[in-house]
Amino acid sequence: MRLSQPACEVIPLDEAAAHRVGAILARAAGSDLVAGAVVDAAPSDAVIVTSDRPDITQLLDAIGSTATIVDV
Repeated sequence: MRLSQPACEVIPLDEAAAHRVGAILARAAGSDLVAGAVVDAAPSDAVIVTSDRPDITQLLDAIGSTATIVDV
């Protein structure tokens, strides 16, 4: 079954994004590439659904984002 409207957006991790993610991880002293990519792609008013609140919070704080975290 395919939804008529996607439930999420798939964003490619191209070279430019990889460099941004690396900079976020360096700033936060983090190492979780996936969390870094999520934070990079999320606008400041985003709602991020995650089971990894500590990593996401650390990265959001490092870039000054006000995105909301929802735990699953």
